[in-house]
Amino acid sequence: MPTPSLVNVYAKLAEVYAANAVARGNLFSPYTDPRLPLMIYMERMALNWKLQYEADDTDLYDVGNYVWALCGKFGLMAQATITSGGGSVTPGTPTIIQSPIRITGANFASALSWEGANSDAINVLSAYNLQVFWNDANRFLDEGISWSRTATGFDIIIDGTVITDFDATTTNIDSVFYIYISA
Repeated sequence: MPTPSLVNVYAKLAEVYAANAVARGNLFSPYTDPRLPLMIYMERMALNWKLQYEADDTDLYDVGNYVWALCGKFGLMAQATITSGGGSVTPGTPTIIQSPIRITGANFASALSWEGANSDAINVLSAYNLQVFWNDANRFLDEGISWSRTATGFDIIIDGTVITDFDATTTNIDSVFYIYISA
């Protein structure tokens, strides 16, 4: 059981937790009395008054116990929040992926296969998600229909609709693709 002065501190935060529970309870479950935040506030102010003006009164602990009981689970949540001390966050180094990568048919390893070669020297990992925009068709190509993913790049699929003829080593050597990468 915390001292009355600690109950006064915990009750301030318990009031906020109770108000949040009431706000959520209207949508999900009506288990918290909608008057609870106001009751905690009123009784906390009475305890605050007693702490300021009647600190040696024998009823001080009774008022503190009543406020603590009124706070219930929200008082315990407030106590845990205030006394836990928090933790520390160790910032990591973010991985920044340059996207999109501009490639041309000249970057292809073969007539239909791009293996990650690009003028920006970006290593395309197998864990990356790719989206392929073909500038000649002015559209994104559908994965599994117009292209398939490989470990380091993609292969063009001649599907007969979007891609009717493609050869990166000859006719499409100047074709421009934009590869959008997300981790």
